[in-house]
Amino acid sequence: EFDDGVNILENKKLLLESLEWGALKRSYFSGDAGPLGRPLSMLTFALNYYFFGFDPYYFKLVNVLLHAMNGVLLFLLARQIGLFLEPASKSQRAVIVASLFFAILWAVAPINLTSVLYVVQRMTSLASMFTLLALLAYVSFRVHSLRSPCLTRFVWGWIVIGLAALVASLLCKESGVLTPGYAFVLELAVFRFARNKNGQWRLHWLLIALFLLMAIAAVGGLAWQLANQDRLGFGAGYALRDFTLEQRLLTQPRVLAFYLKQTVLPDIAVMGLYHDDFLTSTSITQPLGTAYAIGGWCVALLFAAWAAIRAPLLSMPILWFLIGHTLESSFFPLEMVHEHRNYLPSAGIYLLPVIAIWIASKKNKLKWPVVVGCCLLLLLLAMQTWIRADQWGGLVDHAAIEAHNHPKSERANYQLGRMYFKLFSNNRTDEYFLPAMHYFKVASDSSGGQNGGLFALIQLSFMARKPIDPAWVDVLADRVEHRPPYASNVPFFNALLDCQVAHYCKLPDQDVFRLLEAALRNRRASNDTLASLHSMLGVYIIQKNGNGKAAERHLLAAFEKKPMPDHALNISGLYLITNDFANAERYIHLAERLDKHGYFDKEIARQRALLP
Repeated sequence: EFDDGVNILENKKLLLESLEWGALKRSYFSGDAGPLGRPLSMLTFALNYYFFGFDPYYFKLVNVLLHAMNGVLLFLLARQIGLFLEPASKSQRAVIVASLFFAILWAVAPINLTSVLYVVQRMTSLASMFTLLALLAYVSFRVHSLRSPCLTRFVWGWIVIGLAALVASLLCKESGVLTPGYAFVLELAVFRFARNKNGQWRLHWLLIALFLLMAIAAVGGLAWQLANQDRLGFGAGYALRDFTLEQRLLTQPRVLAFYLKQTVLPDIAVMGLYHDDFLTSTSITQPLGTAYAIGGWCVALLFAAWAAIRAPLLSMPILWFLIGHTLESSFFPLEMVHEHRNYLPSAGIYLLPVIAIWIASKKNKLKWPVVVGCCLLLLLLAMQTWIRADQWGGLVDHAAIEAHNHPKSERANYQLGRMYFKLFSNNRTDEYFLPAMHYFKVASDSSGGQNGGLFALIQLSFMARKPIDPAWVDVLADRVEHRPPYASNVPFFNALLDCQVAHYCKLPDQDVFRLLEAALRNRRASNDTLASLHSMLGVYIIQKNGNGKAAERHLLAAFEKKPMPDHALNISGLYLITNDFANAERYIHLAERLDKHGYFDKEIARQRALLP
């Protein structure tokens, strides 16, 4: 599904063949996503492959077990908070029941399904597991610090566990950086910056200073990043998008409202893996829902501010939800909508029925109607999740449902076309060919769509031995030059060139060169993209017509744009073919120096053996 291919199936660095330290280290550093590469998550994928291969059952089984663990951690966290707020022995049973209800409610919510069955989003659930462990450590630390006259070894143990879990969360996904924000919400709504009656003034003011520094750092960092967005690569990030920074900031209030609705009253007919059909806000009134969403969230924030003073627990659901979205629903040039971003933030919303039960029980009013209503909500969420999970049971059925629910989504239509493409490759009949053509055409015609549909139409026509429409090449050349240089362009080009060299595609070389050169002229393309395109073009020239000078020019340009060991090895391979052994040895040495984790050891050794 979606990013599973590039991160897992097609990631040769991930393949773990032994449990030796060097092999584990290579798998640990096999990721490219985010500033840190999400190494702990990548290591778990590698271990999955080592023990079970690429069998999707075991990848998803691990995800389900992680989700269950997170449910347990949420239960323990809610129980610890509940027992702190209601220490009386007669309340303990009610606290345990409420905490269990809360954890189950969150665990069966359909909004969280993509974080479990969408394999690569183990990154999200694993980071959340360590975040919850860090928060459990924080709550335990605060409870014991308030009840003990001094910081015991037990309390210091929780501090160490919390810090270790925070680091582990960051190594799973960048969302771990929100852990202190969640801790702040707990402090504000539950502990109120309280101190032990015996003093602990230093600890008290240390906590206040810590959270003040966090707030100053967050606001200052935001202002600095916005002021320096071009120098920090924000400009390059938005060059890959069909929207601007301003449009993203205008759209996100509507996105958050969509998330909130699907969390409370989910509609699986509009939920899905692909939301590239979500309408972008171009002004505060276009669409009008933008203004309503902004106004609604302003009211929610004002209520949270009032509640933080008068009824602290009521502020917790809103603040938890919004803190959880401050990274992926802010100014960063990420895609607009993804349901997995609600995995931990949704827990805040599911606190509302638990708080309602608690308030009703305290006032002894409407207790049973509230309980019955909450149980009906639990049943509704569980049924919807069961239906969604059943829809994800087969690739073709899932793709068909996604395309039906999102008929304007380029990705949903492309994915369904790809399913029919695979079926056609095994059974060359119109039963599969015609639907594949239809969905690829819908994908290629989608407003703001990427280029997968056009690439696929070309390959499908060659497979079916049908004539290529020249307009497809013309339109594709125009898009790769003038539209955002989508990251998906690189694997699409790779697939086309592989088909040209080793399979059935017979696109004239001049058209192949025309497409690649058009992509190279795209002024918004990053150095990474340009390096990949130069490398592909150089290798293709060698394979097709052996023009060494033209190939050398492109391979050197790729290395200049991005000095990577694979680019250096492409150059040394060319020099070996042309018997320029001095330059070949130089670039083999560069590849060896750049290959810090030994991913290219075998290829380096092979090329060294060819030197005289």
